[in-house]
Amino acid sequence: MDAINLLAATGLGDHVGYGYESQHAVFYSIVNSTRLENIWLIMGDHEVVYPITWAYWRQYMGP
Repeated sequence: MDAINLLAATGLGDHVGYGYESQHAVFYSIVNSTRLENIWLIMGDHEVVYPITWAYWRQYMGP
C-alpha cells in the first residue's frame, strides 16, 4: 500500500480466510504497518465463519 502512495483504502470484506484469530492478527499487523490513517474496512463472511470469530473482528478491527 505504501508503494503506490495511497491516501486512503477501503476493504470490502473477506480479508482473512476462515476468521481464525491468527489470521486476524496477521491482517491487523499488515494494516497497522502502513502509514495510512484512512483505512475503512467492511466485515465479510470470511471474517465471521464461526460464531467466536465475531469477537476476533471486534478485538482487532474495532466495533
